[in-house]
Amino acid sequence: MHGGVHAGVIETLASIGAALVAHPRGQHVVGLENSTSFIRAVRAGRLHATARPVTRGRSSQVWEAWIRNDQGELVAQGHVRLLCIAESKALG
Repeated sequence: MHGGVHAGVIETLASIGAALVAHPRGQHVVGLENSTSFIRAVRAGRLHATARPVTRGRSSQVWEAWIRNDQGELVAQGHVRLLCIAESKALG
C-alpha cells in the first residue's frame, strides 16, 4: 500500500475529530501540518485506524492517530496540527 494512503487516513481522522470539536464553537478547521511515520509494509488484509486529541485549543488543535493491521501490529502513526477559524472569517 502506498504511504500516501496512510497519511490521508490519518489526516482525515484528525480533521473529522477536530471539526466535531470546532463546529459547536462556530469554527472551521484547516490542516497545518501532517507528520506520518510508516512503520510496517502492508500487502493484504484490513487496517484499523484510531485517533485521539492531544490538545483542543481555541485557535489550534493537535491530534494523533494510529493505523494497525488485523494482528494489532502498528503500521503507521501520525500527528496532525489544525488551525481553528471562525466561520464568519473569510479564508484567503
